[in-house]
Amino acid sequence: MKPTKEQMKEFGKGCGLTFLRDKDGTLTWYDSEENFVDFGYPDIDLNNLFKYAVPKVDYARLDMIFPPYPKGLGDWSALYAWRATTKQGKNIADICDQDPTLALFWAIWSVIKNG
Repeated sequence: MKPTKEQMKEFGKGCGLTFLRDKDGTLTWYDSEENFVDFGYPDIDLNNLFKYAVPKVDYARLDMIFPPYPKGLGDWSALYAWRATTKQGKNIADICDQDPTLALFWAIWSVIKNG
């Protein structure tokens, strides 16, 4: 599932990004050091996630895991799964998706919301 614009904004703020609208209503975003990055919301891609989001959730642990193969539910080998835990090992969330980018996005989202 793709995030809504509101979730994107909340996610970005949780990662130290700032979103501003100029006098013409154009949305721009800045990194945590207040450097202009781009117009609109950031693309959800692995480059942006590892550059801007993963370093901001260093208080948690993100591990790629292999989801169990449930009998009778088809082949899950095409799923990407991430486990988000606290540094002390408490489980925050297990996230699976066919899109590796969205799986990582939602794992980081879980950390931001619940970590």
